[in-house]
Amino acid sequence: MLFHTSAKNTEISLLERSTPQQLLELFESSLKSKSKAADCGKLSAAWGILFSSMYLSNLELESEMRNDIHRLDNDKEQMLREFISQDSKTGGMFVLNVIKTGGIIDRSALVMIADLESIAGINCEGTTAIHMLAKACDKGVRPLFIIKAGQGLLSRVYDRAGVPVLFTILSLNNLNEYDMRAIESVFSKEELGKVMSKSRMGKTGLQIFTEISAPLRKNLPQKPKTIPQVRPVTIPQNAGVASVQATPPVLTGNVASIPVKPETFEHAKLDNDLLPDTPQQNNSVLTGSRAPAGKNMKIMIVEDD
Repeated sequence: MLFHTSAKNTEISLLERSTPQQLLELFESSLKSKSKAADCGKLSAAWGILFSSMYLSNLELESEMRNDIHRLDNDKEQMLREFISQDSKTGGMFVLNVIKTGGIIDRSALVMIADLESIAGINCEGTTAIHMLAKACDKGVRPLFIIKAGQGLLSRVYDRAGVPVLFTILSLNNLNEYDMRAIESVFSKEELGKVMSKSRMGKTGLQIFTEISAPLRKNLPQKPKTIPQVRPVTIPQNAGVASVQATPPVLTGNVASIPVKPETFEHAKLDNDLLPDTPQQNNSVLTGSRAPAGKNMKIMIVEDD
């Protein structure tokens, strides 16, 4: 019995063996043809393979976004942006496919490359593509998405229920301090107070933001944890081993309260009781001439007290 590989799997296998230049040519060809019947599934797969071949992880892509580093040439990046804009004007099949079925890197690359204003006009099942992307993008990229979307898209693009994109973000259950800072960089308190649902009823953006950010920031560590402070025992420079006292260190509170001088520990030695059990070696030094073979040797034993 013969087993035939499906056409879909065959196409993906071919795409995986393609170079980044060949993958980019697929988007360029689709852009030039301006065909509404383009194979969005194939192009969505090519999008994921392209950016996965360029970045080892989403953290790497996120870092370059934050530092405004572009691996693609300006003309290639602009070509992809135009491709997304054209797709948005014809229903956004490609954009929606990436958001719904793409991986983390796929959606992060969409945030990085796309003109977010163009995809804000894509409607799907009572919401917009920018609402969907706000929910689906990785939390590490979300602050960058907030800053790139800006005040206009976040506050004046509504879904069918009249909810702005900002409220969709604030409704997520994994928000963090970086999201709060990103929102504060886009809106002033006065501007947040003007953000409301399309019906102009209910809470303002400032009220919702305050309710969410207060508990987040309350749980942030305000100061380092306190640990017992060890008061060192100063040992004179000319003191011998026998003069070292066996008095244990004294715990006196917060380590930050008393400065510790490094030189006070110059002659300190580790207590063997604190070390793991290991075979002990005799490191004593025999003074004097070596005893001839066959004769008894004298050994002096010195107690540590």
